[in-house]
Amino acid sequence: MDSLRAHNQITHCLAIVAGNSARIVRVPSAKREVEFRSARRREASSDHEQVDYPYKSGQLLSGASSEFAARIKYLLCSGLRFRPRTRITVRLLSSYIRTAFVTASLFFLASTALAQNANPLEGDPRAIFAGGALFRAQCATCHGADAKGISSIDAPDLTMIWSARELAARDVYNVIRDGVPGSIMPPHGMTDTELWMLVAFLQSVAVEGVIGLPAGNISNGERLFAQNCRECHRVAGEGGSLGPNLSGITRRRSLESLNTSVREPSVLIGRGYKPVTVVTGNNERIVGVLKSEDAFSLQLLDQSQRLRGFMKADLQSVVREDSSLMPAFGSGQLAEQELIDILNYLDSL
Repeated sequence: MDSLRAHNQITHCLAIVAGNSARIVRVPSAKREVEFRSARRREASSDHEQVDYPYKSGQLLSGASSEFAARIKYLLCSGLRFRPRTRITVRLLSSYIRTAFVTASLFFLASTALAQNANPLEGDPRAIFAGGALFRAQCATCHGADAKGISSIDAPDLTMIWSARELAARDVYNVIRDGVPGSIMPPHGMTDTELWMLVAFLQSVAVEGVIGLPAGNISNGERLFAQNCRECHRVAGEGGSLGPNLSGITRRRSLESLNTSVREPSVLIGRGYKPVTVVTGNNERIVGVLKSEDAFSLQLLDQSQRLRGFMKADLQSVVREDSSLMPAFGSGQLAEQELIDILNYLDSL
C-alpha cells in the first residue's frame, strides 16, 4: 500500500509537469498507442522543425510512469519543437523534467524508509526548505516560528527534543503523524514524504549541546555554582527560578552560546526571562521577569521570586527593559577555568 501511494505521488508530480509541457490527456489504451505510434512515424518522416503532438492539456496518462518517460524521450530525442496550443522549447521542457525528477526522487527515498528509524531526507536542503514551509503553515501557531515552543500553552521547544529525550527520527515521525493523546497536539494526515520533510527541518534546527568540553574540576565547579548561580538557577531540583533551569544545559546549548550567556547575558534573553518594570497605581515600582501576558493582564516573577499578576488598567506604566537581570560575569569576576569547572559540574549531573 505504501509503495502504491509513493507511485501515485510520483505520477502526480509528473502529471503536473506533463500538464505544463506535453499536453497529455487521459485516453483509452488502444487509441493512445495508435496515436503515439502515429506521432513517431510523423517524427521519423518529418523534414520540418515542428510537429503536432496528438494530446491535449492538463490531464494524466492512465498508464505506467515508464510510458510517460517514453513520450518525454520521444520529444527530447526528436530535437524538434512541438505545437499543441503553444510552443515550448526543448530546454524549457528539460527544466520541467529535472524538477519532476528531483521531486520524484524525494518521494521515492521517503517511501523506501518506512521500516527504518533513520530519516532518508536528513540533510537534504530541498527537503529541509519544504519542511520549513510545512512547519510554518502547520506547527508554528503552537511551537513558534523558531520551533522553540510557547510556554503559555505548554508547547515544547522542538529544538531540544533530540538531546533531551534521545529520540530517533522515526519517533518524531510517529508523534507528528499520530499526535499526542490527551494533549493539544493533534494527528496530522500528511503524506509520508511530507512527514519526513518536517522531521528533516526539525533535525536541521536541533540544538547539539557542548562538544569538546575542556576538562575541569567538578568539585570546584559545584562550589562556584552554589556561590554565584544557585540563587537564581535550578539544577537537579534545587535552586532559584528567576533564571532558566540549568539541568541538562550542556546537552542543549553550545559552549560558545553558554560562554556568551555568562559573559554578556543581555545579548540573548530567553522567553519567560525578559526583564520588565511596572509601576502600580499606588506608585510601587516592581522589577521582575515577564512570565505571561495578554491584552488585559500580565504576570511576572519579581526579584524576590514571587509570582505576581496585574491588570494593565491598574498600572501606571509597563517598561520592557533591554538589560538582563543576570549580572555579567567578566573574567575578573569569573576566570575562564572557573567557568569551565562550572560547566563540568553541570555536565556531570
